Parts: sequence; structure tokens; C-alpha cells
Amino acid sequence: MDYQKLLDDKGRKLLRALQENARASYSDLAKEVGLSVPSVIEGIRKFEDAGIITGYHAKVDLSALGLPIKAVVRFQGTGTQMNEVAKAVQTMPEVTEAYRMTGDTCFMAIVSVLSMIHLEQFLDRVSHYGQTQTSIIVSTPVEKRFADEIVQTVEK
Repeated sequence: MDYQKLLDDKGRKLLRALQENARASYSDLAKEVGLSVPSVIEGIRKFEDAGIITGYHAKVDLSALGLPIKAVVRFQGTGTQMNEVAKAVQTMPEVTEAYRMTGDTCFMAIVSVLSMIHLEQFLDRVSHYGQTQTSIIVSTPVEKRFADEIVQTVEK
């Protein structure tokens, strides 16, 4: 399916509205984007069928759950080590995101921990997967970028 047809002006507005509040009713979405309720339902179904919308999630503040420290842990190592770390981090509850990468940093994990001691314990557990470099995240100036903004930038 051609994503550009789905992301006309109304489609972009609908996608943005869903990103802002995926729990909005079809009626509220229809009013916000200037479409009928059946058109909103059909648009959402087309986004899902095209793989543009892959799920609906609750945004959770981990610091409110007692995990106030967020860090980026970068790994350097061999291909075998990166395969092992990729498998291992899937079972580590501190890891909220993980990426295989190109370049000097072969693997990166975003972790949320309750203290510096907890971070140190995590680093001790993963140290045998290769050399690590850790950075504490102190703020998040851009938490998320809306998909329609990215697509418009690429199209220009």
C-alpha cells in the first residue's frame, strides 16, 4: 500500500491525533480531524493494515514507579559477544530498549534503575559481553517526534 496516499492532510491529522491520544473516541477523532466517524474507522484500519500503526500503548513514567535513573549503556565487542548480549538483555528487566548498531558501538541498551548502586550491579552483570560505556540521561528535550513531522521533512 502506498503510504503517501494514506498520509494526505486528513491522514496526517488523524495519525497525529492518535499519537497524542490513542484512547480518543472515534467521534472525538472525527471532530478533531474533520472526517466522519466511518472515515476515521476506515483510516485507522488502513494504517493498521499497512503496518503504520503497530500497537497502542500506555505511556508510563518509570521514575514514578521508583526507577528515577535512566542511562544509555553502549557496548563494544565481537559479533559473538553482541549476539550474546542481544539475547541476554531480553531477560533483564532494567533494559527498556535495545539496539544492534553499526560503528564502534555495536550495541546500545537504554536502562532504568532505582539507584547508582543498581546501575553498578547491572553493569557488573553485563561486563563480560564487551567493553561498556555508560551515560546518565539528565533530561529529554525531545521525547517523541510525531510521525507526520518526520515524513513531511523527508518528502521535502
